[in-house]
Amino acid sequence: MALVPTWFLAAYVVIVTLGPPALALWERFGWASIVAGLLLAGAADWLSIGLGVVWVGFLNYVFVWGTVHQIGYAWVDGQLEGVPRRLAMMLVGLGASLALVWAGPYPVAMVGLDTAQVTNSFPPRVTLAFLGAFQAGLVLLAEPLLQRWMARPGAWTGVVAVSSRIMTLYLWHLTAMVIVLGLALLAGGWGFGVEPLSAQWWLTRPLWFVVLAVPTALLIVLFGRYERPERDTRPAPMWWRPVVAVVLV
Repeated sequence: MALVPTWFLAAYVVIVTLGPPALALWERFGWASIVAGLLLAGAADWLSIGLGVVWVGFLNYVFVWGTVHQIGYAWVDGQLEGVPRRLAMMLVGLGASLALVWAGPYPVAMVGLDTAQVTNSFPPRVTLAFLGAFQAGLVLLAEPLLQRWMARPGAWTGVVAVSSRIMTLYLWHLTAMVIVLGLALLAGGWGFGVEPLSAQWWLTRPLWFVVLAVPTALLIVLFGRYERPERDTRPAPMWWRPVVAVVLV
C-alpha cells in the first residue's frame, strides 16, 4: 500500500517528458488534439474491455493523462476565458462521465477497487479524462473567487508552503499511514475496535488526522529537500539518456 502513489510519479514523468511534442500538437491542431485524445482513449477501452486485448488499455497512460494535460495548454492560451466556456467544459465532462458509468462497463468508483472486474484507474479509462475536464471546468469557474482569496498574504503563504513540498507529501503520506498502522497493530490493535461510520468513529477522525500528521511531517522534513535540488552546472546529457530513463520508468 505504501508504494501505491508511485504509479502517479511514473505517469507524471512520462507526461512531462512528452510536453514538447504535446505542445506542438496543441499549436497545430488546438482543440482537435483534445478530441483526438478522447477518441483514442475510448478506442483503447473498447479494444481492452470489449475485445479482451488487455495490453492496449495501458496506452491510456498517455492518451488519458496526455489529454488532461492538453487542457492546460488551452487554459494558458486563453481558450478557456469566460464563464460560458468553463461551464460548457464542466458540463460536458460531468455529463459524459455519468453517461459512461450509466451505460457502459465502467464502475462508479473512479479509483481502483480489488473487487471490481473493470476499474477506472488501472489502466486509466476514458472516464478519467472526462472527469478531469469536469474538475478543470469547476476549478476555473471558481478562479475569480480563488484569486481574491489568494490575494491575502496568509492564504498565499500557506499555498506556497504546501506546494513547495506537494510531491513529497503525495509520495510519502501512505508510508506514514502504514507506519502508524503497524505500530497500532504491535500495540494490540489500538484504535481499530471502532464501528465504521458510527458516532465514535466520526469523533475519532480528528485524532487520527493528528496522529497521522506527525510521521507525515517528519517524512516531509527528511525527503522534502529533493524537491529543491542544488543547481546542476554540468552540461546537459546526450538526448538518449533521459529517453532511456523515461522508458525504464
